[in-house]
Amino acid sequence: MQKQFMAALAAGLLSSSMLSSAYAADKPLIVTTIPPIQGLAEALVGDLAEVQPLSNAGATPHGRTLKPSDVRKLTKADMVVQVGPVLESSIQKVLHSNVEDDHLLTLEEIKGLHFLEIREGGVWGEGHHHDHDHGHGDHDDHGHDDHAEEHHDEHGHDDHAHEEHGHDDHGHDDHAHDEKEHKDHDHAEHEGHDDHDHEKHAEHEEHHDEHGHEEHFSGDGHAHDPHLWLSVKNAKMMVDAMEKQLVAHSPELKDGLAERKTALIAKLDQLDKDLSTQLAGLGDVSYLVFHDAYQYFEDSYGLKPAGAVLLDPERKPGAKRLSELREFVEHNNVKCVFTEPQFKPKLVKVLQEDTNLKTGELDPIGFGLKAGGNQYFELMQNLSTSLKGCLTK
Repeated sequence: MQKQFMAALAAGLLSSSMLSSAYAADKPLIVTTIPPIQGLAEALVGDLAEVQPLSNAGATPHGRTLKPSDVRKLTKADMVVQVGPVLESSIQKVLHSNVEDDHLLTLEEIKGLHFLEIREGGVWGEGHHHDHDHGHGDHDDHGHDDHAEEHHDEHGHDDHAHEEHGHDDHGHDDHAHDEKEHKDHDHAEHEGHDDHDHEKHAEHEEHHDEHGHEEHFSGDGHAHDPHLWLSVKNAKMMVDAMEKQLVAHSPELKDGLAERKTALIAKLDQLDKDLSTQLAGLGDVSYLVFHDAYQYFEDSYGLKPAGAVLLDPERKPGAKRLSELREFVEHNNVKCVFTEPQFKPKLVKVLQEDTNLKTGELDPIGFGLKAGGNQYFELMQNLSTSLKGCLTK
């Protein structure tokens, strides 16, 4: 009798497991490339779809290496959401080799999105913060028609410009991360895939893929800053684009997604108001960031960064650069310098010597945040809390 009961229980559990798997399999699969976009997607779809990140999504999106498991995930996805080639140049070949065009959503191609151009130089100071048209109507059709013909680094900038921006959201992890992932590859399984490490390095040198994705420019011909998600206004447009593409694939989700999008947009509007209130009155406080990744956030809330410690996240600043920064800090009333979780703070300590410079920490991508519908909101709130905490001490 006991054996019959155990057999029935096992059969019931197996049946439940199979039903659960079948239910999960029936849901659309959304694959996202970085945590902030994963958070927005999770908040939009809830349990209507399954959202999965690429491996090591919390690491640098700039120059990353994908695993065979990522390729399998991409081929199964109903929708793949990336920021775009400016931020994620190294994965373009594998994306376009394994994802159908109508399954790939590239956020930087959204018409009417608010763009800011990359700031020149590592110190901007008074009067160097650019004013921009928030409507950016002349950016609506930026597409791929204005691509540059030559590229000298993985964002499509020449050597001079590359030293001046700092696109990596996570400091490239001193390349150790990429080396570890390369060792983890199953080369037998990986063989034959378009994301082979050597092919990707060749692509990295050539700076374009078979689809011709090379560089995106703002209306005046300057490359845009790719940290687009740090504007709540942009985030709302991203949510709208994700909903439209998902409905096109799964029309049965239309009503559920529409209801969830309305609630999410309202929540984003409230976040925008809260951040404006929290950061009010800090527009005259000067500070340094570790690398220039925050100008969409700064532009939204009237903040005044003095500059960035790193001109290029792949290169440590030399003695001359540190000396210039120390002199700038001393003569321009810079109150705070912000580190990032992925960078060692030694350089900041050098800047602090014999000064009143305070320190804080900023993270533009949400390193270590728990995945889910609150992920994006936590990221943005953390930036506000860190900035206010350091600038009002």
